Amino acid sequence: MSTAAPRTLADQLRCWSDEQLARLLAARPDLATPAPQDSAQLASRAGTRASLTRAVDQLTHLELVVLDAVLAGGGPASTDRLRDHVNAEPAAVDESVEHLRDLVLLWGPESSLRLPSAVADVFGTSVSGLGPGAATLLQGYGPTRLATLARDLGLPVSGDRHTDLAAIAAHLDDRAAVKLLLGEVDDRARAILEHLEREGKDGSVESTDRPVARGEDAGPVDQLLGRGLLIARDRRHVAVPREVAVTLRGGRTTRDRADAVPEPVTSERPAGLVDRAASGPPSSSCDTWS
Repeated sequence: MSTAAPRTLADQLRCWSDEQLARLLAARPDLATPAPQDSAQLASRAGTRASLTRAVDQLTHLELVVLDAVLAGGGPASTDRLRDHVNAEPAAVDESVEHLRDLVLLWGPESSLRLPSAVADVFGTSVSGLGPGAATLLQGYGPTRLATLARDLGLPVSGDRHTDLAAIAAHLDDRAAVKLLLGEVDDRARAILEHLEREGKDGSVESTDRPVARGEDAGPVDQLLGRGLLIARDRRHVAVPREVAVTLRGGRTTRDRADAVPEPVTSERPAGLVDRAASGPPSSSCDTWS
């Protein structure tokens, strides 16, 4: 049997054993009705929005966080990267990944796990609350503004808009580089950035249509814009790039542990009150005899 990585989900399903296919159909019974004619039809059905919604509804919080982390990474993710980015014990992440692979909510080799494309439409990054990545936000920047930002970040300016955009996005995906940038801004700027990140909202400003530079003695918002820690979404709004938000969260996609078991909500009751409630008359009208 070939050990090459599958190019499509259908390719992967063709290599699955009868036992694996049986587990998939038992866990996602909507895929079995009517009986699929071949692996291509099964893969197509498994990737529909309706079927994915049913499958996602049965997931645990940790499994949702894992899917969210793949989406937040902007592409295929390795299991090593997921262990680093998901705020949970590595063993718990591995277990969740295996279950998601059994459900074909993740597919491909461990070095390059992929999502069915419609998963992004089903819930996106709503679990983590992370916003768009730098590459998406920077699409609104023209060549001159991109070149200025690249230069301020100490990056070589190519003169090609797409090259400069990719270089800036890669720089902001470097946690060490972002930490250095965070160390340069004052307390007011840091407070604004952390507030927007926690709220998961854009910031409103009078105007973003003005030149800013990293080295200037600027106001808090301009300090952030000049370092790419905030990116102008339009002339009146700024957003925290997803990569910067992840660094603010210590390299994790969520601040809270994804594998933590919540404590049950309880309250103390006096023993006498419990005794009276237990010995009192039934409150339901169904127990009343005519």
